[in-house]
Amino acid sequence: MPKKEENNGRKKKHGHGIKKWEKLMDELLPYLMHRYITVNLSYSYDDITSVPNHPISYEVIGSMISERKINTQIPDEDQAIEW
Repeated sequence: MPKKEENNGRKKKHGHGIKKWEKLMDELLPYLMHRYITVNLSYSYDDITSVPNHPISYEVIGSMISERKINTQIPDEDQAIEW
């Protein structure tokens, strides 16, 4: 893990976020493609705004996943996103 860096006295990085893109076709609907974006995060910060003169330290480690369903039968990709 890279060395922690201080950022304006409030945030400390643990490293760079890791991103992963994945495309999978739907097993039941063969025209439907699932796009997944996974972001892994690790950082810490001091909240200096909630309680005056008493910073609260937080550490965040985790991941976020976003999914888009794309109808491959529609040629315009902007219109092919299914909500």
